[in-house]
Amino acid sequence: MNKYCDICNDKEDFVDFSFDIIKYKKKLFGNYYIECAANDNGQTVGFALEIKNGITGLDGGNINTWHFYLDGIKIVFLDNLSESLINTMIKYYELNISNLKLNTSSIIECGSLTENPLDFKNKEIKFKCFLDSSNTRNLYAEFYINIDLKQRKVYLNEKSPEYRENIVKYLSRNR
Repeated sequence: MNKYCDICNDKEDFVDFSFDIIKYKKKLFGNYYIECAANDNGQTVGFALEIKNGITGLDGGNINTWHFYLDGIKIVFLDNLSESLINTMIKYYELNISNLKLNTSSIIECGSLTENPLDFKNKEIKFKCFLDSSNTRNLYAEFYINIDLKQRKVYLNEKSPEYRENIVKYLSRNR
């Protein structure tokens, strides 16, 4: 059994999730593909991220140069790791929902909060993520995905506890 980091990092009122990067590659058309795993009380849970090629960050750290990508990140189901991920999130978020599992693929709208150039290999890249930004499914939510290839870590961080249920519902499907 592999030893991965513990999944949950409770910080005051926030529940943040940490994952070890177990596989990383740049795909044929330049998208980044990252598989992640973490330990939850002896059970390994995880997922994959696919990050769109060509995402840019902030010019000179200026928020006015922020770029938004409707299909910037995909969260992808991994057969052996993703089966229990949503239930793990539900447990730490303390939600009264059940019988869900991670979607096969969920498209995440995002923008990078990291200064240009985005150098995945040498610095942590921070993304602000939006779910259902037009609120067509009544599941609007915001959170952060931070990727640190150098430290081999991925973090899913809360923006606000009020978005927990919408995050889980957006990323999941019925069993």
